Amino acid sequence: MNILLTGFEPFGGEKINPSWEVVKKIKGKMYGANIYPLLLPVAFKKAAEIIKNEMQRLDFDAVLSIGQAGMRSALSIEYIGLNLRHSKQPDEFSNSPYFEKISEEGPDAIVSNLPIEKILKKWEENMIPAYLSLSAGAYVCNDIMYSTALYCKQKNIKSGFVHIPYIKEQVIDSPQNKPFMELDTIKKAIEVAIEEIIKDIEGGRID
Repeated sequence: MNILLTGFEPFGGEKINPSWEVVKKIKGKMYGANIYPLLLPVAFKKAAEIIKNEMQRLDFDAVLSIGQAGMRSALSIEYIGLNLRHSKQPDEFSNSPYFEKISEEGPDAIVSNLPIEKILKKWEENMIPAYLSLSAGAYVCNDIMYSTALYCKQKNIKSGFVHIPYIKEQVIDSPQNKPFMELDTIKKAIEVAIEEIIKDIEGGRID
């Protein structure tokens, strides 16, 4: 079994991006599944194209993408991806699309086919602060969530997105009181999510 785990480059003046920091800690093998890390630019269209290219290079059973949502105080697993690119905040290449569709032929929205309910329950059992998010926004995180879901839907592949807070290293020198979460806690949460994804693919069993 192969699982693609994606994170983003630093952006917006940040020196690190916690999504990539956690991906680097998890790459390797889990319960017999190969975990493949993939670093993405914070760029409309390009990030989604990189994921698609990687999925055409190797056969994957699931894709879990991770992104930073700095002012959130808990993890949030995204329920739905919107067929929309819309942001006043430019991406890495100064693109700021205005009410632009991701796919002209695709549906207005796609619901994640990850075992979200089971993941949330396991996070709660492990005392990991988390909640269900009903919107991944309309920035690059939503762009890759929707684009990947559209591609995976045609091939019966699991896909979804998790937003994570800042980590301590990002806020330690900040004069503002920003919420953060320990990187080890985020790592544990993503490992739990991957475990549930593997179980879901294997019909409830895990080796």
